[in-house]
Amino acid sequence: MYNNDRKSAEQLALVAAVVTIIISRKLTSDQMGLVGDFLEVLGDMLDAMQSQMEYNKQIREKFKKSCKRKRRTSSND
Repeated sequence: MYNNDRKSAEQLALVAAVVTIIISRKLTSDQMGLVGDFLEVLGDMLDAMQSQMEYNKQIREKFKKSCKRKRRTSSND
């Protein structure tokens, strides 16, 4: 599995490099900086959203486990 993950990551890096080269050929230096900054902000926002989704998922799972424990405890009484 590790080899597949590594291969996939390497393929993604290659695709990103090729797309970057293609896009950069049509842009000025200032435009490249602007697009790069925009994509960086976009990436940061996606990371923040993913982190929040993961946090919410963990909270829901803890809540479900807590509810199951309470049901077991109350049914034993």
